[in-house]
Amino acid sequence: MRRLTAVVLACILVAAGLLRSHFLPLCLLALMGALGGLLIATQMSDSRELLRVPAMVALTVLVLVGVGQLGAVGILLGVALLLAAIPIPAVKSRPGATKHPSRHGPR
Repeated sequence: MRRLTAVVLACILVAAGLLRSHFLPLCLLALMGALGGLLIATQMSDSRELLRVPAMVALTVLVLVGVGQLGAVGILLGVALLLAAIPIPAVKSRPGATKHPSRHGPR
């Protein structure tokens, strides 16, 4: 559910960036970001990063432009996007551990 929320918020911000900006400068800005991401990805050892990093940088540029175009609402949506996109680490319980720790510690 968190991934879906993050994707929806990112799409809203990208759409705002695309609809409220001049198209050619926005494309050039995203292209420059993708080229910078490609330069970074060529230094990485994993070949999958050659596509992933430039795409993520271009998407980040579009999201940031959308945040800027929407003003305060964009900032709130951007914060919500960050909160939805940050994974919550799963807490692994130890065998034999109780759900509520006692105040006195182990006996």
